[in-house]
Amino acid sequence: MDHHCPWTGTCIGFTNHKFFLLLLVYGGLASFFAFLSAGPELLSAAECLLVTHLLELRPCAQRFGLSDAEELLFLAFGVVAVITFILLTTLLVTHGGFALKNSTSIEELYSNVSNPYDLQDSCANLAQLFGECGLDWFLPVHPRRPVGDGLSFTTFNEVLPPHLEDAFEGSGSDEEDSVLGNGHATEAFWNFRYATRNRSRQSRPSTGPGW
Repeated sequence: MDHHCPWTGTCIGFTNHKFFLLLLVYGGLASFFAFLSAGPELLSAAECLLVTHLLELRPCAQRFGLSDAEELLFLAFGVVAVITFILLTTLLVTHGGFALKNSTSIEELYSNVSNPYDLQDSCANLAQLFGECGLDWFLPVHPRRPVGDGLSFTTFNEVLPPHLEDAFEGSGSDEEDSVLGNGHATEAFWNFRYATRNRSRQSRPSTGPGW
């Protein structure tokens, strides 16, 4: 899990992390474009409500055919667009930076250890969430060619044995008896990546019944 997002009302984890990042990207772009395209009209509305009222010139309704209430609503739209852009951009810089390092919000709290999952390549790190590079990176769909299962994760300089390399390369096929399709490769990857931990637990002396 990465974090709980109050804006989407759900927890952000492996299966929806891509959608969360795309929401930040496209939401930020939409708010920026909305403000930019309405910029001249927003300046005119601000001038209409502030300058003309202070100088007691013709009211807005006579100059632009709009009432003061409509001008205020239009200005409120501009303010909301700017605030939304700032908030989403701030979140994108933060969480996008984590994704480029193949890290999470929780892992960033641990400053006393290095990140073993940083593959030292931004595209390779993003591929852990977005799948292999392709047009689906830009679409709100699940990765067509995922490089992980969310249960075990690639570490830097990891060298897979031949049988796991074959299983990984065959994971994108549509065959019903695909190795990943029946969960065998998921278990194999887990055993390979965390075998040391399993052996250490097995070698631990028994502490009594129930342990």
